[in-house]
Amino acid sequence: QNVIPPFCNLLSIRDTQIVQVVLDGILNILKKCSTKEDNVTTLIEECQGLDKIEHLQNHESEEIYKLA
Repeated sequence: QNVIPPFCNLLSIRDTQIVQVVLDGILNILKKCSTKEDNVTTLIEECQGLDKIEHLQNHESEEIYKLA
């Protein structure tokens, strides 16, 4: 729960490797917390993570684009 806001903050940096690791981490959290998924998605939305993920869908890296 406490990791979501820092993860969301890292989504806006320019380092492609870090962004990829963060996206993988968020995906793994969502998979592991399927019973609490609504809570996790709410946290992601509250820290503007959803907007950042949507923005990453236009990323120059195909890997980032696919993960987003």
